[in-house]
Amino acid sequence: MRLPKPYWKKSHNCWYADIDGKTRRLDPDETKAKDVFKKLLAESNDHDSAEALAGTDATVQDLIEEFLAWTEKHREPLTLKSYQRYFSGKGSFSDYVGPKLRIRDLKPFHVTRWLDERYAKAGSTTIAGAITAIKRAFNWGVEEGYIKDSPVGRVKKPARNNRGEEAYFLPDQWTKILAEVKPGPFRDLITVMKETGCRPQEIKIVGKRHFNQQSRTWVFAKEESKGRKEQRVVPLKPYSDRTSAGSLSKVCTSDSRQTASTSSMKRLLLLAWLRATVSATGVNSKMH
Repeated sequence: MRLPKPYWKKSHNCWYADIDGKTRRLDPDETKAKDVFKKLLAESNDHDSAEALAGTDATVQDLIEEFLAWTEKHREPLTLKSYQRYFSGKGSFSDYVGPKLRIRDLKPFHVTRWLDERYAKAGSTTIAGAITAIKRAFNWGVEEGYIKDSPVGRVKKPARNNRGEEAYFLPDQWTKILAEVKPGPFRDLITVMKETGCRPQEIKIVGKRHFNQQSRTWVFAKEESKGRKEQRVVPLKPYSDRTSAGSLSKVCTSDSRQTASTSSMKRLLLLAWLRATVSATGVNSKMH
């Protein structure tokens, strides 16, 4: 059974929804229609508050599919990709529960067993991320009025590991890594990331429009910053190292869309490449 959702009926110039086997008129205005839809769903759920919509034959995959469609429409592409990592493809949570598991039959142990199977050797941070994604999908279902309560609300997340000292390169470790990289755009990219501590998504978009010459900083607008709550400011310290200063100058004064060092493939391969280099050179560290 598909989860109910509003649809536009052109012949009546109005929004409608099928709830409890009945076609219900909502409102010609889309925003008002959604409000009416949520109210009608809530009234429907009150007939069996313990089960709500989960008491029907709606499946876990139904809810996840709707959640991903909503995410695609209302969130950034990277957010969608982060959820697809857990919900799409072979080995995903959707794949694990299969097409027949109903929402009302979903239990915390389904999540636990999937984690044991998919992330048996993963760290606590990876596992916490997977649990966060699953809980978010069902919390969204509650917020939208599809279900009364989340069946995975009590699943506990492990504490995320603090990367501590392993998040930084020692000078001799950085020297070994640079020895493996030829001068060029890719070397500029990793040099600037290391020297400034900027995030991968920031190095992806940074350009001359972000450079504040007076304060010697990169300033990212709230909508470009992690969490979107406040501006992200990256200090650009004076570099005595001529190589670092040159790399920084190229990124500060160029348009990121025209800078080879910010090509999609190189960005996506950055961490994987560093891990391989670290392994080959015997450096036991992680990039921050």
